[in-house]
Amino acid sequence: MFHYYQAPAILEVARYLIQGNREFYTHKPSMDAPLQIRFLASEEYVKKMQARPFLKHIPITIKA
Repeated sequence: MFHYYQAPAILEVARYLIQGNREFYTHKPSMDAPLQIRFLASEEYVKKMQARPFLKHIPITIKA
């Protein structure tokens, strides 16, 4: 099943999604909030992302 996920908008996350041919968009809910990347993916894809050493400590959360 696919869900929308969000992660901080950092270079490593964007590169991983671009190299995986994933579409994503950026979102900033308010002027004080940090920029977020939102993308559609399966749970397995997100588990593979989190297993990468350069993305290990990046919080990737499901967007309801």
